[in-house]
Amino acid sequence: MQKKLKIAIQKSGRLSDNSLKLLKECAIDIDNGLNKLKTEASNFPIEVFF
Repeated sequence: MQKKLKIAIQKSGRLSDNSLKLLKECAIDIDNGLNKLKTEASNFPIEVFF
């Protein structure tokens, strides 16, 4: 079982936008989690909680 990094970010707002932009700039692909409470990256062992 592969361990995953778990991070929590705000569901909406300026900090959320900047956090998602940072993940994108790091080439971490996550699905649109704005309608979910949790999403996983498709190319990196990370879970993002909103």
